[in-house]
Amino acid sequence: MSNIDYTILENRIRLEKKHFPDGMTSDMIQLFDTVGTMIKDAYLAGLHEGKLGQEWNNQSCLGYAILAAEKMKWDETLTKELVRAMYRSFDFVTLNEAADAYRGSIY
Repeated sequence: MSNIDYTILENRIRLEKKHFPDGMTSDMIQLFDTVGTMIKDAYLAGLHEGKLGQEWNNQSCLGYAILAAEKMKWDETLTKELVRAMYRSFDFVTLNEAADAYRGSIY
């Protein structure tokens, strides 16, 4: 049983005890089954969409750098130098190495 299945079952039992202490009819049970399935499907769709929408890619990283340079009012030449330096780093520095460099910096 997955975490989401367990959570749905836990909440279902809690709701049954609170709202139907004398038991439920077969129609009510079927309704709870349908609602549980719908909740799980919606959760998994949102989880999947979130993963798709937030994947790492080099273009996003360069976009952040360009936006920051523009905010700092850097001129085009300096911004190009930054973007080129970062672009070259993608081939030689892993994501973990880059994260370690950030975490170990004074920034």
